[in-house]
Amino acid sequence: VCYDLLGLTPNMRPKFVKRYASMFDEGKQAIASYCSEVKQAVFPGEEHSFGNVQRPAEEAPTSNGYGPTH
Repeated sequence: VCYDLLGLTPNMRPKFVKRYASMFDEGKQAIASYCSEVKQAVFPGEEHSFGNVQRPAEEAPTSNGYGPTH
């Protein structure tokens, strides 16, 4: 029902659900933009990468089991 009321199923319109949005085309455009940015090496940028995070010593995390802490 959620997919139908959000308009994620453009070719299926059950009569027991009111369509409140038409998100299928917007979702397709978002995915196309993502693919394009990845292919052009625009995304991920430094702000979206883990890399070497610089933190003051007092904010250094303790080990949480997901790798070394630096």
